[in-house]
Amino acid sequence: MLPPTKKRKINPLLLKVILISVAIHLLAALILGSITIYKFVVPSDAQFEEPPVVEQEEPPPPVKVLD
Repeated sequence: MLPPTKKRKINPLLLKVILISVAIHLLAALILGSITIYKFVVPSDAQFEEPPVVEQEEPPPPVKVLD
């Protein structure tokens, strides 16, 4: 007959730290995911700027070419 195996217990402090870390990560994922979804679902108002006015330039005077 085999001797009974000793069941290894997880350190309770380590278990608390892991659970708190998982909870914080889940909360952060929920908040940041909500912000990301909100940005895609709710359209933002488009802001258009008027293009700068293009100044008309006069063409240069015609030049006579001498042969």
